[in-house]
Amino acid sequence: MMNQNLRNILIIERQMIVATDLTLQLLKLGYCITGIRSWLTMPEDQNILEQSDIVFLSVDIYDELDGLILAESIKDFIEKPIIFFGNSMRKSGFDRMCAVDPFAFITKPFDSVALRRGLDAAAHRMTALDVKQ
Repeated sequence: MMNQNLRNILIIERQMIVATDLTLQLLKLGYCITGIRSWLTMPEDQNILEQSDIVFLSVDIYDELDGLILAESIKDFIEKPIIFFGNSMRKSGFDRMCAVDPFAFITKPFDSVALRRGLDAAAHRMTALDVKQ
């Protein structure tokens, strides 16, 4: 079941074939894609970010840590839930990813079950944060 608070998704991925596959799977699950970008620049990309409920962000846009740097930049600009996706990573990269505080991490190659679980985890976390506030 799709969480209405996470309906609009922004995908940040350099490889268009991966972004397209992710888009098709999310559309089949009933989500809307607000955009696909290979990178974001603030404040130029502020509108697309504000239109999105959640960001799917590749950890390894150009190398293992670039996605983490971009996530930090997004969090400095606006508070948005982030789901990271990527290949398995070294412990140092994983520790840095955890420090950015993502809502979920999905390993590639992903399928609809993994996507749904990642989105469900993010929705659960959003609900928990709303209750605390």
